[in-house]
Amino acid sequence: MPPHLRAALPPFVLEQDDVALPIYPWIKLYSDGIATLSFQVDTTWDNLDECDFIQDVVNLFQQYFDRIWVQAEIQRLDAEQILPEAYEAETSLGGQPFAGRRSKRLLKDMRRKSRLVLEESLRKGGQSFDIGGESWTLHQIAGSDGQDDWESTMDICRSLYVNAVASLIATPHKSAGQNLRRIQLWQGRPSISLIRFAEQPATKSELFESFGQSMSRILARAPSLPKPPPLPIDLRPFEDYSFHGNRSLLLWTWLRPPGSPDNAWKNDLTRAHLFENQARAEHFEYHNLRIARACSTAASPSNDEHLVSAYKVLASAESTLHHSSQAGEITDAIEYLLEAAGTSRLIAAGKEQARWHLDERRYRADKNRSRVDRWLTAVFGLVGTTGLANLVVQPFLSDTYPDLSDAVTGLCSFLLVFAVVGLLAVFIWVINKFSWN
Repeated sequence: MPPHLRAALPPFVLEQDDVALPIYPWIKLYSDGIATLSFQVDTTWDNLDECDFIQDVVNLFQQYFDRIWVQAEIQRLDAEQILPEAYEAETSLGGQPFAGRRSKRLLKDMRRKSRLVLEESLRKGGQSFDIGGESWTLHQIAGSDGQDDWESTMDICRSLYVNAVASLIATPHKSAGQNLRRIQLWQGRPSISLIRFAEQPATKSELFESFGQSMSRILARAPSLPKPPPLPIDLRPFEDYSFHGNRSLLLWTWLRPPGSPDNAWKNDLTRAHLFENQARAEHFEYHNLRIARACSTAASPSNDEHLVSAYKVLASAESTLHHSSQAGEITDAIEYLLEAAGTSRLIAAGKEQARWHLDERRYRADKNRSRVDRWLTAVFGLVGTTGLANLVVQPFLSDTYPDLSDAVTGLCSFLLVFAVVGLLAVFIWVINKFSWN
C-alpha cells in the first residue's frame, strides 16, 4: 500500500419528517492519486424489521429527504468548482456550444444569478446540530428551500463533497482557456456492519441456519425477494464475525458471545471493530480502483507517461494482490471480491489495449526516426557527393579539358558524381525491395 492520508470531513444531516440522520464523510487520499470518499452512518434502530432495514438503510442513497443540511464552506467550494463552466451543456445545439455575444452574455447572467442564490441562501442563519458531541452549524442546500422538484437524495451530497475535495487536491489543468481538473470517478458499494440484532446467535452455524436468507436479501439489496440466492462463501475463517461480499455490497455480520452487553456501544471495542471493517473495505476498494483506473487509461491514454504507468499496474496486478497483505485471509478476500466485482476479468483486456497503444507509439516513433534518418542520409550523401566531385572528378576534368572554366568543370563534376551515386542508390533500393517481397 502506498503512503496515504486520512481525514474526516464536515458532517451533513439528512432530515425526513422528524428524523435527522447525521452522516460522517471520510476521505482517504493515496500518494498515487487515488482517493476514496465514504459516508459513514453509525446509529441504532429499535423494532426495525428486515424489509425496512434494506429499504431505508441499505438503500439509503435511493431515499428522498425533506431537507439536507451541509456546511456552508462545502457548498462554496462546490460552487467555485462548477460555476465557471456551468450551463454550457444547456446552451448548446447537438453538443456544440452557441457562439456570439448574446450567448456569452446569457451564460454570464445565469451564472451570476446562481451565485446570488448561493450567497443569499448561505447568508441566512444556519441551524445548529449536536453531532458526535460537537456543535455544527449547517445550512440547507442553496436553492432547495421551498422547492419540491429538486433531487433531494445523497447523490447531491456526493456531488458536493467530490467537487469540494477536487477543488482542494486536484491540480488545475489549463486547456483552451478553461480551468479544468482531470478527474475519473467510480461509484463503490455500501459496506454494512451488523453489530447487534434480535436473536443474534453466538456461532456461525446458527447464524447461517437462522439468518442465511435474510443476509442473502441484504446482499442483493432487495427487500422483497421470496427465494434469495444462496449465500456466497464466508471470507472470514474465525468465529467472531462473518464476511460476505458481492458486486453490490460488503456485509459484516457479527456474532454475539455470551455475556456481551445488549448495547454494543457500551463495548469499548465496537468502534475499533467498525474502523477495522472500514479499513478492509477501503483496502479492497483501493485495489479495485487502481486496476479500474489502469484499464480506463489503457483504453484511452492521454500521454505516454500515463500509458506506461497503466501498463505497469496491469502487468503487476496479480503479484501486487498476492503481496497485498501478509495475512492470507485478506489476500484471498481481495482476490474473491475482485472476481465477484468483475474487475479481475478486465486485466487481460486492459493489458492488450496497453500493448496495442505502446506498439502504435513505437511504430510512430520508428516511422519518425526513419524519416529523420532518410533526411540525414540525403544531406550527408549530398555532402559526400560534393566532396567526391571536388577532390576526384574536378581535377581529372581540369587536366583533360584545360580550356573549360572552373565553374563549368565544377558543375560537370558534381552532376557526373551525382548521377553515378543516384544510379547506385536506385540499384540498391530495387534490390532491397525485391528481396523483401
